[in-house]
Amino acid sequence: MDENHNELGKREIVSRLNELEARILRIEKGLNIDYLPDDKDSTIKPGEETRKISDETILESVIGESVLAWLGNIVLFFGLSFLIQYIQNSGYQLASSVFGYISVAGIFVLAHFLKRNNPKMASIFNLNAYLLLFYVTLRLHFYTVSPVVSSKAIGLTLLTIVSVIQLFFSVKRKSLLQTGTALLLLSIVAIVSDTTHFMLPMAAVIATISVVFLYRFGWIRIVYLSIILVYLINLFWFFNNPIMGNPLQAIKIHNLGFIYLFAIGGLYSLIALINKSELFSKSGIISAIILNGLGFSTLLLLNVMTFFPDNYVLLIGSISAFCLLYSVLLQIRSNWKILAAFYALYGFVTFSIAVHGIYDFPRAYFLLAIQSLLVVTMAIWFRSKFIVGMNTLLFISLLIFYLSTSVQTNAINISFSLVALVTARVLNWK
Repeated sequence: MDENHNELGKREIVSRLNELEARILRIEKGLNIDYLPDDKDSTIKPGEETRKISDETILESVIGESVLAWLGNIVLFFGLSFLIQYIQNSGYQLASSVFGYISVAGIFVLAHFLKRNNPKMASIFNLNAYLLLFYVTLRLHFYTVSPVVSSKAIGLTLLTIVSVIQLFFSVKRKSLLQTGTALLLLSIVAIVSDTTHFMLPMAAVIATISVVFLYRFGWIRIVYLSIILVYLINLFWFFNNPIMGNPLQAIKIHNLGFIYLFAIGGLYSLIALINKSELFSKSGIISAIILNGLGFSTLLLLNVMTFFPDNYVLLIGSISAFCLLYSVLLQIRSNWKILAAFYALYGFVTFSIAVHGIYDFPRAYFLLAIQSLLVVTMAIWFRSKFIVGMNTLLFISLLIFYLSTSVQTNAINISFSLVALVTARVLNWK
């Protein structure tokens, strides 16, 4: 009796297992999953094959939409550029320009039709069209033996209009790439003008645009790009703009170009007054100020060594006064207190250079030692350990330079000793 009961139980279990297996097979077929019961070493799990196919599809889509689209547009741009140049070199200047503008119009139309179904590719075609439009307009007067437009002023005006139009639509689309390209084109316009009072004012305009965009949209990367472009324009100007075929040498007459340099440095300094935002980080603002300082200092050094080797006191003194006053303003109004310390230190360093220009060494050592007390006083007001640390390094460097290069005098020796003792006492009080 028990044996029959056990036999019936086994059959029922086997029947139930067969039913479950059949149901699982139907489910797997419905999900398009291959069942691999015998392949114990297989690393493919149910659903993984479908996931791999999906990943491959996404990868192909990315390559098709981005990489191939960019490569295709690069080939299209250079192909049309060479064709336009070939037609122009064959003596058909006007026909080459007409063909170029027709090509630009065709690319714009193509981008318009792609806008709805493929906006990314449409954006790439738009950028290509603007670049080609700028190139065709550039060839109307520049880099050609027989220009279609003989007037340089008209040629520059047309190039500026093309660049401004692209800038307008780039900002309207909130496109960082196209906005950066527009600023690059404006920089090219400045360089090809090969004129002091067009190049440098255009550089100041680019600086202004980037600072405005930072305040409105938080585009800190546009600021980085513009700083590089603006100081490159100043560098090309200083070295006689060799891109336009001039000999590579420092210009002989400054034509008041240093005034634009001061204006550009002041414009970028406005970055320090911007309020905190989620669109950029503290390090981003500090990096922009440091990058501006490096560019400004390099161009300032070149200008002073070339044009003002013996009468730089007023020039450097005005920079010192601006930086010290601006550091006070930043301490009161800015959210970035470290930047107030930067400007204060820069102001004191330039003040030291001005003192050297007035009194020369060794008499300047006495005033420079006394100046250290003023630096410490401002550091206490700013509550800046950074200023204290940098002042200590500068003070020690100045002392070592004095002991190794100058004849020692009692007045200067006493001034260094007193300044060190008073500084230590003041810092101990605070």
